[in-house]
Amino acid sequence: MTRATGDSRRRAAAAVDIGGTKVAAAVVTSDGLIIGASHRPSRGVAAQEATALLAEDLRAAIATAHADGFTVESLGIGATGRHDLATGRLGAIDAVLDGWGGSSLPRDLALALGIPLSALLNDADAAALAESRLGAGVGADPCAVVTLGTGIGVALIHGGTVLTGSRGAHGEFGHISIALDGALCFCGARGCWESFAGGGAMERAWLRDDPTREEKPASEIFAAAAAGDAAATSIINAAVRATALGIANIAVTFAPATIVIGGGIAAQWERFANEVQAELGRRAPILSQHPEIRLARFGAEAVLVGAGVAALDAGGAMVNR
Repeated sequence: MTRATGDSRRRAAAAVDIGGTKVAAAVVTSDGLIIGASHRPSRGVAAQEATALLAEDLRAAIATAHADGFTVESLGIGATGRHDLATGRLGAIDAVLDGWGGSSLPRDLALALGIPLSALLNDADAAALAESRLGAGVGADPCAVVTLGTGIGVALIHGGTVLTGSRGAHGEFGHISIALDGALCFCGARGCWESFAGGGAMERAWLRDDPTREEKPASEIFAAAAAGDAAATSIINAAVRATALGIANIAVTFAPATIVIGGGIAAQWERFANEVQAELGRRAPILSQHPEIRLARFGAEAVLVGAGVAALDAGGAMVNR
């Protein structure tokens, strides 16, 4: 746990990160200090149970923040998928978290804590907000942030603001098709970037090749590949190639000054770096500029920080009704 020091920083928000395998909670201050962070599994946990556990964790973090002189004024949540800001409900995320789609967890959690729900945004958008305001994307405009985790999230920051689609919708760039004859993705398309390079996709590929194998998290598949396992190497090579194509497509489409790489799989970036740079080099004739690649500052905590920043930006306004 990171404790605050006695200074002029007083505004803070409760923040939650809802991912495909874990939920995290903390209090986040206006300059990105994280107080009382907790982490729990999300897979196999009912949304109602998660609400109670998050409330417990956040009450403890809020008490610590108050003792350190901070006022926790609102709640911000970054979550995989697309969500209903007006009602404080999660969107259709059952393909990632079974039974969570349409849940009133955001609204219920705010009520349990007695503070307004001021931000409910996609986790990739939250991570991008954190990195552009306080992290590796500071000074870069426009800045694309790629989150390599259970899935693939991409967000673009321009002028300090997350660019969104109609009615604030999050664009799912992780679901661009990079192999027209690729496997069918839950999104309905074939050969998505995420279906090759998301951590969940790699784990499924490991079992699909040989159902008798013991399950492995993506980190262990990387380790197996490094140790020379042929099946793991094939899975990782496909993920690397897909990511190189995905990042090159971002560069061609959005012409960002910088692309920030975050998420849990960013810890394996050395395995990706050369292929990504080679693919960017092949696109040189059409690129407006060759983007700088930076690794995220906040790592696995970027969504928490971004959710807190978004809530503070809203100034304590309640988005749910």
